[in-house]
Amino acid sequence: MGATDIYLRKAYTRNYSPNTIEVNDMLEIFLQEIEIILTTPMTAVMGSPKFGASLDLYLHTLGTNVGDMKSRINQQITDHSSYSNQFNWKVDVTFYQIDNAETAVVDVTVEEDNLVRIILN
Repeated sequence: MGATDIYLRKAYTRNYSPNTIEVNDMLEIFLQEIEIILTTPMTAVMGSPKFGASLDLYLHTLGTNVGDMKSRINQQITDHSSYSNQFNWKVDVTFYQIDNAETAVVDVTVEEDNLVRIILN
């Protein structure tokens, strides 16, 4: 029997299902976990102060580079996702300079064609 979780996907997500309340597909749960990990600020979860990537804050830290950002994301997913060892996944980070402001696009690709994209500015 597989796991069941609350369906948390956002309306702009590919294959969003507005009438779904629960999800029991391990891949879908893993994609949700990634999105939660990447969008949660560190120390926001009581009892788990190291949960959350704090990517917005990390983006604006002096000296942050692609390697550091990827390493932080990989560590967060490995440490806090129940399914990180069940699927093949990779992290890509691209930095942009837009109107004197740093912007980053974080793509986590799971099993070749499932994407979680976070845009930071």
